[in-house]
Amino acid sequence: DPGHLAGAIASIRAVFDLDGAALLRREDAGWQAEASAGPVPLEKPEDADYCIELAGHRVFAVAGHRLTDKDTALLQVFLSQLLIQGEQATLDALRDRQRPG
Repeated sequence: DPGHLAGAIASIRAVFDLDGAALLRREDAGWQAEASAGPVPLEKPEDADYCIELAGHRVFAVAGHRLTDKDTALLQVFLSQLLIQGEQATLDALRDRQRPG
């Protein structure tokens, strides 16, 4: 659910007092923002002050604050779980569409 993802990114931005936060995915034509929050637009990793690399050709980009190693580790776990939940929801929706009704 894109709304759920956007809400989660906004919450992360608020908790860590960031100027901007975005979940970016690498595509053939460049980068695509899956969700973002804050007044500082982050459209590619180079726009960020700091990035956390994630699985699936994704990065979590932040602006306005350098994260500590502890913050980074916590965010990596949280974001990985968030992505897994999103992928599971997509699979569930596809399975529901294939069921005879």
